[in-house]
Amino acid sequence: MPSTLSDDLVKYYAEQLWQAIAGGYGDDLTTVDFDTPDEQMLQKLQENVWQFSAAKNYSQLKALSEALVDSSGKIREYSEFKKAASAINQEHAGRFLQAEYNMAIGSGQFASKWVDIQRDKELLPLLEFSAIIDGHTSDICLRLDGIIRPVDDILWEQWYPPNHWGERSDVLQQADGTVTPLDDIIYPDKVPAMFKRNMAKEGWAFPEGHPYYTGNPDGVKATANKLRKKYGQ
Repeated sequence: MPSTLSDDLVKYYAEQLWQAIAGGYGDDLTTVDFDTPDEQMLQKLQENVWQFSAAKNYSQLKALSEALVDSSGKIREYSEFKKAASAINQEHAGRFLQAEYNMAIGSGQFASKWVDIQRDKELLPLLEFSAIIDGHTSDICLRLDGIIRPVDDILWEQWYPPNHWGERSDVLQQADGTVTPLDDIIYPDKVPAMFKRNMAKEGWAFPEGHPYYTGNPDGVKATANKLRKKYGQ
Protein backbone atom coordinates (compact mmCIF):
# COMPACT_ATOMS: atom_id res chain seq x y z
CA MET A 1 0.00 0.00 0.00
CA PRO A 2 1.22 3.55 -0.68
CA SER A 3 2.99 5.24 2.21
CA THR A 4 3.28 8.74 0.76
CA LEU A 5 0.73 10.79 -1.15
CA SER A 6 1.61 13.07 -4.04
CA ASP A 7 1.31 16.60 -2.68
CA ASP A 8 1.14 17.95 -6.23
CA LEU A 9 -1.73 15.67 -7.23
CA VAL A 10 -3.70 16.31 -4.05
CA LYS A 11 -3.26 20.03 -4.62
CA TYR A 12 -4.32 19.70 -8.27
CA TYR A 13 -7.46 17.74 -7.42
CA ALA A 14 -8.38 20.12 -4.60
CA GLU A 15 -7.91 23.20 -6.78
CA GLN A 16 -10.06 21.74 -9.56
CA LEU A 17 -12.85 20.76 -7.18
CA TRP A 18 -12.70 24.02 -5.24
CA GLN A 19 -13.08 25.91 -8.49
CA ALA A 20 -16.26 23.92 -9.09
CA ILE A 21 -17.52 24.62 -5.56
CA ALA A 22 -16.88 28.33 -5.98
CA GLY A 23 -18.70 28.37 -9.30
CA GLY A 24 -21.66 26.50 -7.87
CA TYR A 25 -21.83 28.64 -4.75
CA GLY A 26 -22.48 31.63 -6.96
CA ASP A 27 -20.77 34.41 -5.02
CA ASP A 28 -17.44 36.17 -5.29
CA LEU A 29 -15.91 34.28 -2.39
CA THR A 30 -13.41 37.05 -1.72
CA THR A 31 -16.29 39.31 -0.67
CA VAL A 32 -17.81 36.91 1.88
CA ASP A 33 -17.75 38.53 5.30
CA PHE A 34 -15.92 36.87 8.17
CA ASP A 35 -17.95 34.95 10.78
CA THR A 36 -21.10 34.76 8.67
CA PRO A 37 -23.10 31.61 7.80
CA ASP A 38 -21.67 31.75 4.27
CA GLU A 39 -18.09 31.94 5.54
CA GLN A 40 -18.68 29.08 7.96
CA MET A 41 -20.20 26.94 5.22
CA LEU A 42 -17.34 27.65 2.83
CA GLN A 43 -14.77 26.74 5.47
CA LYS A 44 -16.47 23.35 5.95
CA LEU A 45 -16.69 22.77 2.21
CA GLN A 46 -13.04 23.62 1.71
CA GLU A 47 -11.96 21.22 4.44
CA ASN A 48 -14.12 18.50 2.87
CA VAL A 49 -12.65 19.12 -0.60
CA TRP A 50 -9.08 18.73 0.67
CA GLN A 51 -9.97 15.59 2.63
CA PHE A 52 -11.66 14.15 -0.45
CA SER A 53 -8.75 15.06 -2.71
CA ALA A 54 -6.24 13.36 -0.43
CA ALA A 55 -8.46 10.28 -0.20
CA LYS A 56 -8.79 10.29 -4.00
CA ASN A 57 -5.02 10.32 -4.42
CA TYR A 58 -4.63 7.52 -1.86
CA SER A 59 -7.19 5.45 -3.76
CA GLN A 60 -5.32 6.10 -6.99
CA LEU A 61 -1.93 5.12 -5.53
CA LYS A 62 -3.46 2.05 -3.91
CA ALA A 63 -4.82 0.93 -7.27
CA LEU A 64 -1.39 1.46 -8.83
CA SER A 65 0.25 -0.61 -6.11
CA GLU A 66 -2.23 -3.43 -6.63
CA ALA A 67 -1.61 -3.29 -10.40
CA LEU A 68 1.99 -4.42 -9.85
CA VAL A 69 0.76 -8.01 -9.69
CA ASP A 70 -1.65 -9.87 -11.94
CA SER A 71 -4.72 -11.87 -10.91
CA SER A 72 -2.54 -14.91 -10.12
CA GLY A 73 -0.30 -12.91 -7.79
CA LYS A 74 2.69 -12.74 -10.13
CA ILE A 75 4.68 -9.56 -10.69
CA ARG A 76 3.64 -8.03 -14.00
CA GLU A 77 6.06 -7.33 -16.80
CA TYR A 78 6.83 -3.61 -17.03
CA SER A 79 4.94 -3.21 -20.30
CA GLU A 80 1.82 -4.78 -18.75
CA PHE A 81 2.09 -2.66 -15.61
CA LYS A 82 2.60 0.50 -17.68
CA LYS A 83 -0.61 -0.22 -19.59
CA ALA A 84 -2.58 -0.90 -16.39
CA ALA A 85 -1.12 2.18 -14.66
CA SER A 86 -1.98 4.40 -17.60
CA ALA A 87 -5.60 3.25 -17.49
CA ILE A 88 -5.81 3.87 -13.72
CA ASN A 89 -4.34 7.37 -13.99
CA GLN A 90 -6.54 8.31 -16.92
CA GLU A 91 -9.61 7.12 -15.05
CA HIS A 92 -8.84 9.10 -11.89
CA ALA A 93 -7.75 12.28 -13.68
CA GLY A 94 -10.34 11.99 -16.44
CA ARG A 95 -13.72 10.29 -16.12
CA PHE A 96 -13.77 10.18 -12.31
CA LEU A 97 -12.60 13.77 -11.91
CA GLN A 98 -15.20 15.02 -14.40
CA ALA A 99 -18.00 13.37 -12.43
CA GLU A 100 -16.56 14.74 -9.19
CA TYR A 101 -16.25 18.22 -10.68
CA ASN A 102 -19.91 18.14 -11.68
CA MET A 103 -20.85 16.93 -8.19
CA ALA A 104 -18.84 19.76 -6.64
CA ILE A 105 -20.76 22.34 -8.69
CA GLY A 106 -24.06 20.91 -7.45
CA SER A 107 -22.80 20.65 -3.88
CA GLY A 108 -21.77 24.30 -3.98
CA GLN A 109 -25.18 25.31 -5.30
CA PHE A 110 -27.13 23.35 -2.70
CA ALA A 111 -24.85 24.45 0.13
CA SER A 112 -25.37 28.11 -0.78
CA LYS A 113 -29.09 27.52 -1.04
CA TRP A 114 -29.16 25.83 2.38
CA VAL A 115 -27.63 28.93 3.97
CA ASP A 116 -30.34 31.05 2.32
CA ILE A 117 -33.06 28.59 3.35
CA GLN A 118 -32.03 28.77 6.97
CA ARG A 119 -31.80 32.56 6.86
CA ASP A 120 -35.29 32.97 5.38
CA LYS A 121 -37.17 30.11 7.04
CA GLU A 122 -39.32 32.32 9.27
CA LEU A 123 -40.81 34.02 6.21
CA LEU A 124 -40.53 30.98 3.91
CA PRO A 125 -41.05 27.97 6.18
CA LEU A 126 -41.71 25.30 3.53
CA LEU A 127 -39.59 23.45 0.97
CA GLU A 128 -40.88 21.75 -2.15
CA PHE A 129 -38.85 19.13 -3.98
CA SER A 130 -38.88 19.99 -7.67
CA ALA A 131 -37.61 17.47 -10.24
CA ILE A 132 -36.96 17.99 -13.93
CA ILE A 133 -39.32 15.50 -15.57
CA ASP A 134 -38.03 14.06 -18.82
CA GLY A 135 -36.57 10.86 -20.17
CA HIS A 136 -33.53 11.17 -17.91
CA THR A 137 -35.33 11.66 -14.59
CA SER A 138 -34.18 9.16 -11.98
CA ASP A 139 -36.71 7.10 -10.03
CA ILE A 140 -35.36 8.80 -6.89
CA CYS A 141 -36.29 12.29 -8.05
CA LEU A 142 -39.52 11.16 -9.73
CA ARG A 143 -40.87 9.83 -6.43
CA LEU A 144 -39.84 12.94 -4.50
CA ASP A 145 -41.17 15.46 -7.01
CA GLY A 146 -43.80 17.79 -5.55
CA ILE A 147 -43.31 16.80 -1.91
CA ILE A 148 -43.73 19.80 0.42
CA ARG A 149 -42.47 19.69 4.00
CA PRO A 150 -41.30 22.28 6.57
CA VAL A 151 -37.71 23.49 6.21
CA ASP A 152 -36.51 21.76 9.38
CA ASP A 153 -38.52 18.59 8.81
CA ILE A 154 -36.81 15.23 9.23
CA LEU A 155 -37.45 14.49 5.56
CA TRP A 156 -34.72 16.90 4.49
CA GLU A 157 -32.20 15.13 6.73
CA GLN A 158 -32.00 12.51 3.98
CA TRP A 159 -33.73 13.82 0.89
CA TYR A 160 -32.30 17.30 0.47
CA PRO A 161 -30.37 17.12 -2.82
CA PRO A 162 -28.04 15.96 -4.17
CA ASN A 163 -29.39 12.43 -3.74
CA HIS A 164 -27.29 10.82 -6.47
CA TRP A 165 -24.60 11.50 -9.07
CA GLY A 166 -25.80 13.80 -11.84
CA GLU A 167 -28.51 15.40 -9.69
CA ARG A 168 -30.65 17.90 -11.64
CA SER A 169 -33.50 18.47 -9.17
CA ASP A 170 -34.01 21.49 -6.96
CA VAL A 171 -35.87 22.60 -3.84
CA LEU A 172 -38.17 25.63 -3.82
CA GLN A 173 -38.70 27.65 -0.67
CA GLN A 174 -42.28 28.78 -0.14
CA ALA A 175 -44.28 30.95 2.23
CA ASP A 176 -47.29 28.61 2.19
CA GLY A 177 -48.61 25.47 0.58
CA THR A 178 -50.19 22.11 1.31
CA VAL A 179 -47.80 20.03 3.38
CA THR A 180 -47.46 16.46 2.13
CA PRO A 181 -48.40 13.95 4.86
CA LEU A 182 -45.50 11.64 5.66
CA ASP A 183 -47.80 8.63 5.31
CA ASP A 184 -48.51 9.60 1.70
CA ILE A 185 -44.86 9.58 0.64
CA ILE A 186 -43.55 6.57 -1.28
CA TYR A 187 -39.85 6.82 -0.62
CA PRO A 188 -37.32 5.93 -3.30
CA ASP A 189 -35.44 2.68 -3.02
CA LYS A 190 -31.98 1.75 -4.32
CA VAL A 191 -30.56 5.05 -3.13
CA PRO A 192 -26.75 4.99 -2.78
CA ALA A 193 -26.06 4.78 0.95
CA MET A 194 -23.49 7.56 0.84
CA PHE A 195 -26.16 10.03 -0.31
CA LYS A 196 -28.55 9.32 2.56
CA ARG A 197 -27.55 12.52 4.35
CA ASN A 198 -28.16 16.23 4.01
CA MET A 199 -24.68 17.07 2.75
CA ALA A 200 -25.29 20.81 2.79
CA LYS A 201 -26.27 20.73 6.45
CA GLU A 202 -23.08 18.81 7.21
CA GLY A 203 -20.97 21.15 5.08
CA TRP A 204 -19.86 18.37 2.74
CA ALA A 205 -19.08 18.64 -0.95
CA PHE A 206 -18.71 14.85 -1.05
CA PRO A 207 -20.37 12.31 1.27
CA GLU A 208 -18.27 10.67 3.97
CA GLY A 209 -19.44 7.24 2.76
CA HIS A 210 -17.62 7.60 -0.57
CA PRO A 211 -15.44 4.54 -1.39
CA TYR A 212 -12.31 6.71 -1.50
CA TYR A 213 -12.47 6.95 2.29
CA THR A 214 -12.54 3.19 2.88
CA GLY A 215 -9.50 1.90 4.74
CA ASN A 216 -7.57 5.17 4.72
CA PRO A 217 -4.69 5.43 7.21
CA ASP A 218 -4.51 8.45 9.49
CA GLY A 219 -1.77 9.93 7.35
CA VAL A 220 -4.22 10.71 4.56
CA LYS A 221 -6.22 13.08 6.73
CA ALA A 222 -3.04 14.59 8.16
CA THR A 223 -1.71 15.28 4.67
CA ALA A 224 -5.00 16.88 3.65
CA ASN A 225 -4.89 19.20 6.68
CA LYS A 226 -1.26 20.12 6.03
CA LEU A 227 -1.84 20.95 2.38
CA ARG A 228 -5.03 22.85 3.08
CA LYS A 229 -3.20 25.08 5.54
CA LYS A 230 -0.43 25.62 3.02
CA TYR A 231 -2.49 26.15 -0.14
CA GLY A 232 -6.11 26.61 0.89
CA GLN A 233 -7.76 29.94 0.24
